[in-house]
Amino acid sequence: MTSILHITGGLTLVGGTPRKLLYLAQASDRTLLRNHILCTATDEIAREFATAGVETTCTRGDPLHLTATALRLTRARTFDVIATHFNLALGCGALVARIKGLPWVHHEHGPYDAHRPAGTARAWAGEQIKKRALRHADGVIANSNYTARTVVSGVGVDENRIHVVHCPVVARSQGTRRVNEPNRTANNRPLVVGHVGGLIAARDQRTAILALAEVRRQIDAKLLIVGDGPLRNHLERYSVECGVADHVNFAGYRTDLGEFFNAIDLYVNPAVSEGFGIANVEAMLAGVPVLLANAGAHAELIRDRETGVLFEPGNAMQLAGAIVDLALHPVLRATIGDSGKDHAGLSFSPQKFSDNYFQAINAILNDSADIELKRMTRRAVSG
Repeated sequence: MTSILHITGGLTLVGGTPRKLLYLAQASDRTLLRNHILCTATDEIAREFATAGVETTCTRGDPLHLTATALRLTRARTFDVIATHFNLALGCGALVARIKGLPWVHHEHGPYDAHRPAGTARAWAGEQIKKRALRHADGVIANSNYTARTVVSGVGVDENRIHVVHCPVVARSQGTRRVNEPNRTANNRPLVVGHVGGLIAARDQRTAILALAEVRRQIDAKLLIVGDGPLRNHLERYSVECGVADHVNFAGYRTDLGEFFNAIDLYVNPAVSEGFGIANVEAMLAGVPVLLANAGAHAELIRDRETGVLFEPGNAMQLAGAIVDLALHPVLRATIGDSGKDHAGLSFSPQKFSDNYFQAINAILNDSADIELKRMTRRAVSG
């Protein structure tokens, strides 16, 4: 059995990382893999982990208490590897692993260049410490090939120590999708294009809004945006400038994404830097055809014109053309939706994630053991 101590910061039921850890616990063979979560979390998520057979230890959300609690746990229990998630845990886990002589694996849940800090002296110093520590990790598990490339280029981690394990995703939509009519205007119902994401620059919702303006020159359509963020006011003003304010619905943050996916006909993600994009796959699992900017990890999720559609990042005219094409060709729309659903179910299931994760951890442990053996041999020869 391989026993892992996962160290992370705050966890809530919202977000990809806690769901990833839950799915790992639920899908794993408990005779082969045991997970223990050290975090700052609510009682609610601790109960969720307990239901999945995972023991959770909660502590205060500062480096000192996180490190002290991790050391206490490693004294009381036997772990084979320390796994860290996000920056707060990285330094703590690296220190604990070094003190206890354990292999250390860090998880990158998104592209490295997407969360570089502002250029203050303190932030710069913290970033240099992170880079130096991460270069000495026994392994890095990235959620996509794109994320892995940003870690290699941005941090300098040896690419041979990076393992890619795509995120696990389960369907949000449990109902029956409504029928997409071939002639939408005749049925007095507009084409509904959906998007989920934080309203930030990297998501580039401006391209989706501008594309809608072009689409509406040819067919009746509206855009439903789920999410919130600092650019909401800017995007609302932009929809006015594009003449589509009455046809763009900013729904804010919502938890009923199952109903959302049942209500839309196409899903669009114009993001220019996406480490994975769980909502993309959730849309696919709901049978919704997805149109993704050919940036970040998007090309890893679909086969263009087979299980989804790729368009040039920032090219609103190309996106508009793809939307109109699918709107006017219902057979193609249905085929891509069905193929995308099958592909997502096979490629991003919790079971596949668990299997790939177990293989990655074992590969890192084997490499770590080989490296340590070589070190011991060199010390014996030099002595």
